[in-house]
Parts: sequence; structure tokens; C-alpha cells
Amino acid sequence: MKKLLLVTLCALFASLPLTASAQGVALGAKIGTLGPGLDLTVSLVDRLNLRVNGNYLKLSGNTTQDDIDYDADLTLGSVLAMLDWHPFGNNFRISAGGVYNGNELGLEATPTDSVNIGGTDYTPAQIGTLTGDATFGQFGPYIGIGFGNAVKEDMALTFVFDLGVIYTGSPKSDLRATGPIASLPSFQADLEDEEQQVEDDISAFKLYPVLAFGIAYHF
Repeated sequence: MKKLLLVTLCALFASLPLTASAQGVALGAKIGTLGPGLDLTVSLVDRLNLRVNGNYLKLSGNTTQDDIDYDADLTLGSVLAMLDWHPFGNNFRISAGGVYNGNELGLEATPTDSVNIGGTDYTPAQIGTLTGDATFGQFGPYIGIGFGNAVKEDMALTFVFDLGVIYTGSPKSDLRATGPIASLPSFQADLEDEEQQVEDDISAFKLYPVLAFGIAYHF
């Protein structure tokens, strides 16, 4: 996923300079709920800009899902392409576009006590190690508002702000076990119930909030 994200970013960024040369271009850096990222903004016509944004961050921690303690690796990776409309000719903007969403959650648990999976109690020896991941839809729409016109002619440096939401769709999870019962149909059925519980726990993030602050430089 990381390689695909980087290739997508490079391809999008490389396609813009020729369009930008006649109108203006700005490069920005920001931090927010999508992780740290870069903006490339191109002026298209009066009050309308094209903006490409790429973000990447990897975090590790712990989480509890349905009373099972997991080691968690969270990857935030996304590429957004959007139009920024400045309806009043000032810094206020309305933004809409699409996103490639590479956000995913990796999970791993090695229980030391009996745990309940799908309504059945299992011992650590039966389960072994639980591994899995949770993902969302790869593509979705974005809509939001913001402040700052990075390609405004009379300003070299501009502070920018974004507030919006990405629709990522319902989450999907996949869990696997290494223990001796891993392939038993009854355990697989219980594991499917556990997957559903994980999906329910993170379902609120099918509408992913976007909040970001940054600065841009107008070339």
C-alpha cells in the first residue's frame, strides 16, 4: 500500500506543473487527522483552484476489541484530489473531490487467559495467536470547507485550514488464528462473529473527519 501511495502521489504531482505555469502554483505542508501531508495547489480560473493532497503516518499502540487486548498498527495513508471554490473572492473556500484511502488497522493478540470469541470460551493453547486487519473502502468522496488561498497573488506565505469529512464506507475485518483449532468450522463461525464485532466497534469511522492546519508557499 505504501508503494502504491507514493507512486500515486508522484504521478499526480508531476502532472500539474504545465497547467500551473500560466496561473500559479503553491506547495504546502500540514498536519491533521489524516496525518502529516503535502498540498500542491494550482490556480485554474478566477476563484477556482485544483488541489492535490497526500498524507502518510504509521502509529503503534494497544486496543481492546470485544474484551481481547490487541497490539495495533495503524496506517494512515491517503491521496485527495479536490476543487477549491472561493465564492466570495477571499480566503474562505468550499472544497469537494475524491480520495484514495489507504487507512488500515493491523491487529495481533496472544492471549494468556481464556477469552470469549463468538460466545464460546477458548484457552490460549487452543487459539495461539490472533492476527487480523480492518480496512475501509479504497475510494470515496470528500466535502469540506476551509480557509486560505495558497495561490493568492499578493501573498507568498499563507496559513491554511481544512474542516471536512470523507465517506469511507463500512469497514471490513479479517481475523486469523494459529492454534490447533484454527481450521475447525465451529471456530471459524465464532471468528466470523468476532470480525463482525470489530467492524461494529469501528463503524463510526465510515464518515472520517478531516481537520488540518498548515502553511503554503506561493511560487
